[in-house]
Amino acid sequence: MQEQVAFVMEPDALGLAFAAGLVAALNPCGFAMLPAYLALVVRGEGSSRTFAVGRALTATAAMALGFIAVFGLFGLLTTSAANALQGHLPYVTLAVGIALAAVGGWLLAGREMPSPARDSLGDNSRWAPTARLGSMFGSPVVGMQPQSISVAKALSSAYVPIGAVLIPEVMHEALLDQSRKIGTFAHGFTYSGHPVGAAVALKTLEIYQRDNIVGHVREISPFFQRRLAALGDHPLVGEARGLGLVGAVELVADRASKRAFDPKAGVGPRAVRFAEEEGLIVRFIAGDVVSICPPLIITPAEIDELFDRLGRALDRTLDWARRERLMDA
Repeated sequence: MQEQVAFVMEPDALGLAFAAGLVAALNPCGFAMLPAYLALVVRGEGSSRTFAVGRALTATAAMALGFIAVFGLFGLLTTSAANALQGHLPYVTLAVGIALAAVGGWLLAGREMPSPARDSLGDNSRWAPTARLGSMFGSPVVGMQPQSISVAKALSSAYVPIGAVLIPEVMHEALLDQSRKIGTFAHGFTYSGHPVGAAVALKTLEIYQRDNIVGHVREISPFFQRRLAALGDHPLVGEARGLGLVGAVELVADRASKRAFDPKAGVGPRAVRFAEEEGLIVRFIAGDVVSICPPLIITPAEIDELFDRLGRALDRTLDWARRERLMDA
């Protein structure tokens, strides 16, 4: 079958390619990143390679347009304005270059490409995504199509240490082919395939199916999210956000401007302490964000109790922050 080269890219990737041309034009050092940027899409064999080359050519055209656009822009600027801007170009190119290096690879090598050409995108389901989003894995909920999935805690409900990596047949065959060349699959951990961990994992998976845990999460999640969203009206909350049975409440010093607290003030840890005194276990993460991950078997009545207790903890945190004058600008 004759292969065709694709000269199409998603708009956001084209925008990044255009920006790469801008960077290269603004500072000669920007040229150093262009080969690496293009290399992100020239991968694979056969049809995947021709597809990637087409994307690379499209990206090159967008970069060229960006390069030309910069000189047109400078032609419109006065000499003094151009000189003033030139002094900041090293910093601009450094920042944009880092952003392109971090984001460009995902956009060009991972999105909307045929499966053989897609870079090996992995999904880490060791934490909440397993069943917690109303699907056995979180990737379908957020539109990901990973080629490998790592699982751990939820595989045994965290009662026994165990972990696993799920891979497609093409990866399995590649491992076998390379192992045959050296006579062994020279990799492993001391406790790989431990029978106790495996037995607990099998029983856990049986319970997931027997009690329809995923279906229950899917049914109860809208109520959980409604109670979570209601916390967005609290004077201490800048944003309440979540998905499935995962919630986050971001605490801020000023709701209007979303001004954050000084991290040294320890507002997040204080809120967690008050929640514990109310009989609720939550945790804080960076940025004074309170994370909420209830049990998958939680009931509507327990959801009400959870948020009632969290609301009281936030009220106590607000009173404390005001006494300590942490709300002052």
